[in-house]
Amino acid sequence: MGKNRKVRAANPNRDPKKSCVYVGMTGLSPEERFANHKAGIKSAWAMKRYGLRLLPELYAHLNPMPFDATVRMETDLAEDLRRAGYTVTAGIERCHGNYQPTARNGAALTRWARPA
Repeated sequence: MGKNRKVRAANPNRDPKKSCVYVGMTGLSPEERFANHKAGIKSAWAMKRYGLRLLPELYAHLNPMPFDATVRMETDLAEDLRRAGYTVTAGIERCHGNYQPTARNGAALTRWARPA
């Protein structure tokens, strides 16, 4: 993933020894959203191709949260992880204009790597 020009540009200080992660928000449970990504349902290209597993140890304490807080948290979490050297791609960097807020909004963090 670190060979992708756009991902490299968004993560100039990445540490190649640290995980690549996707930060996203969803009205579904993180497990349902991850399954949708892998199935190609409204999926982020990096998640569909490289997604390995969820990292609830890094996001479970944040959920659930209101929609406005989720939008801010997605950006803040992505920036914090980038500063820590992780290679990050995030759903908010795409358009979330069709996102419908629900009571279960939350941030999800997923580790991804090259497919076998």
